[in-house]
Amino acid sequence: MEEKKWENYIDEVLSFVKFKYDHKAIRRELTEHMEDMREDLMAEGMDEAAAEYLSVAYMGDAAEIGRALNEEHSPLLGWIWHLAKGLVLVAFLGTFMTLLYLGYSVVSPLYSDYREITDSPVVFTVEKKFKSYDDTLILDGTKLHEDGTLDIRYRVKRNPFAKSILVFRDVDSIILDEAGKNMHIGTGGFRSNFVSGSKGQRICFVPKEAKTLVLYWGELILQIDLDTGEVAKG
Repeated sequence: MEEKKWENYIDEVLSFVKFKYDHKAIRRELTEHMEDMREDLMAEGMDEAAAEYLSVAYMGDAAEIGRALNEEHSPLLGWIWHLAKGLVLVAFLGTFMTLLYLGYSVVSPLYSDYREITDSPVVFTVEKKFKSYDDTLILDGTKLHEDGTLDIRYRVKRNPFAKSILVFRDVDSIILDEAGKNMHIGTGGFRSNFVSGSKGQRICFVPKEAKTLVLYWGELILQIDLDTGEVAKG
């Protein structure tokens, strides 16, 4: 068998090609070309050994072909090509991770549970909906406990067919005393914004003199009586 001559010939050709990352592809291409040539010669009645020998001879001078391939497979162009492929891959992965994060942001709030802060008896619970343009604010079990824990739970739903510009609006809150003055009681909790709306929970501890919870959501203002749980638009 003369296939060893093929390997020696290809090795000599590749010795002139400086960009080694293309060696594998060049070796495969030259091998396939010589295999085709051998098959053609054998189809004309030549025996296998002679066909393999001539398939190398007909390829031409290894040095000349190697220098030509070296110009064609320039190291500079090769590295630029590999770098471009790498950048495309990085861009693809970045886009994929961004879409994955957005998908998680959309889905996770739907399955996240509100946190139970206290076992104290509930004074009142508010579950109502208020529409504002293409969005709906849902007081999703906002409640006051006897120990003073105020648990503000809300969800925002957006009309999926809305034509208006999407604007992320969070729910802000203040607590007023009997005279209507802001008691400056901070609220803490979580908020999850996503494309179709948001879900959030705010917790604060209010003294007995607190009278009104005021919620601000865009242009919508809600006043909740902390004695009765009655809701009025302000």
